[in-house]
Amino acid sequence: MTASKPSADDDTQLLTAALNHAWAWYDGTANRSVQVVNYYLVSNVILVAAYTGAIDGNHYGIAVAIALAALGGTAIVAGLSLGILNAIELARPALEKLQDRIAGKLNINEIRMVKGQRLKVQRKAALIAYGGTALFDNGALGYAAANL
Repeated sequence: MTASKPSADDDTQLLTAALNHAWAWYDGTANRSVQVVNYYLVSNVILVAAYTGAIDGNHYGIAVAIALAALGGTAIVAGLSLGILNAIELARPALEKLQDRIAGKLNINEIRMVKGQRLKVQRKAALIAYGGTALFDNGALGYAAANL
């Protein structure tokens, strides 16, 4: 039994399926990352409000517990965010190859959008942001613990 050569229609369908798969992975994990950050921001707003209420009411033991919860939440979300960024990076090589192929066939170089987006900057920004938040949480913990 001999294998038949794929037709141009088969090639286009495979290219479309591959591009859809790679883009769905990239887009899905990027959306997940945004959701994690949004939930984190909302939870921090709630924790800051609870912390200030506890400090204003001279409930320093509660403030210590809230600061510890905030610090733990920051550590968890930082780990999740870095893991999600790594998952996003898995789709990059496939998207680059597929976009190169499409750009070559259509003679449209502007389709090569993924090459310009490197996640090193996002990774560094996440580490700086979560590190700064962890320092803030440690300061809040130290203040509440010092006033126990």
